[in-house]
Order: sequence, then structure tokens, then C-alpha cells
Amino acid sequence: MLFTTANIVDRNGTLMVDNRTALAVQVAAEELPRDASVRAREIRRLSGVLGLKAKAVDRKIRRESKALPFSPVTLKSDVDLRTVFYLQENQTRFPGVEVERIFLRKYPHKTIGAHLFGTLGEVTEKQL
Repeated sequence: MLFTTANIVDRNGTLMVDNRTALAVQVAAEELPRDASVRAREIRRLSGVLGLKAKAVDRKIRRESKALPFSPVTLKSDVDLRTVFYLQENQTRFPGVEVERIFLRKYPHKTIGAHLFGTLGEVTEKQL
């Protein structure tokens, strides 16, 4: 599947919104191992690959999968290709883990752009 992004510019060609795609590591909690020790081992391996703390990863998976069951949990956005290739090459060691393309938006003129053009991104804990 091919994704295209288009920046938003004003009539003079000044950049108002920078749209781009990025890769994100997501976890389908229902596909993680059921056995607690096996699950903990996978979370430790995954957190090491992503450079995150295992407790924080486990907490995020539990919290977000409770709030939105059967929805993937995004653990890290804007992941580098080396990490993506490693996860894909070792997919059998990381059941339930997928790399997905997501859309990111940047506003060079700070918050004024968000009010005019809208935002893209994950729902915050407060919004949930």
C-alpha cells in the first residue's frame, strides 16, 4: 500500500502544516503470550529493542488495552529502519508486535496551525 502525504501551504507557498508518515511499533495485547513469565520475557526483549523501560511498556499495554480492547497499543513512534528490520526478521520472537505506518503532523507556526487545520495523533489518556 502506498501512502502519500501533502504539506499544506498558504497562497505564497509558506509552509503551514508539514505532514509526513513514520513507522510505529504497535502491540496487539490479545496476541501476547498468556503465560505471565513468557509474556514478561517478551516485554523485556521488546523494551530493550525499543530503548524503553519494561515496566513502562507493560503498564502502557495494560492501561490502553483495558481502555480500548482489541485496539493495538502504540509503544513507540518514528522508529528507525534498523529497529523495524530487526523486529521483522525476528517476528517469531515477538508475537503480537507489528510495525505500522502512521501519519505525523508538525506546525511550524506552533499552535495556530492546529486550530486552523486540525491535528493528527493518538488520543491522550485524559481524552480517553
